[in-house]
Amino acid sequence: APAPAAAPAPAPAAAAPAEPAGSGAPDHVIEQAFEVAHPAAAAAPADTGDGPHLKITLSGVDAKDRELLTEELGNLGKIVGRQEVAADLTLWLESDVSSDDIVAVCCFVIDESQIRIGRGTAPAANAAPAEAAADAHVAAPAAAQSAPAAAAPAAAAPAAEPQPAA
Repeated sequence: APAPAAAPAPAPAAAAPAEPAGSGAPDHVIEQAFEVAHPAAAAAPADTGDGPHLKITLSGVDAKDRELLTEELGNLGKIVGRQEVAADLTLWLESDVSSDDIVAVCCFVIDESQIRIGRGTAPAANAAPAEAAADAHVAAPAAAQSAPAAAAPAAAAPAAEPQPAA
């Protein structure tokens, strides 16, 4: 009987130190670990390799370098989207510059391991169709309300015509 009592005691003790270690990790480390563990969940539909823009993600970059890199990348094309999460910066660039040229420019400031380049659609470009669809849904009920009112006189007119003809 004393042996089973000793076995449960180490399990809670082992779980307790894991909590403080997990809560002290920087956000970008947790996000990167999640992306590695769950690549399908981390990938957004715009990250499937298609899209009109270059999607450039710079990881672990301080604020001063993010601004410098944004300016430099702006010289290579038109920045059509920007998103910052912790020390990560994602830019969507409308450009015909090669990925190698972009990496070369960025490597003057950060390490190549901090750069990911793919294709995608800038968030602003995704928002416009969604807003248009929302506007269409708002306009549709108004059109539906006026349509029955217009149909009612039309229905009354044919009913009135057959009576005089008969």
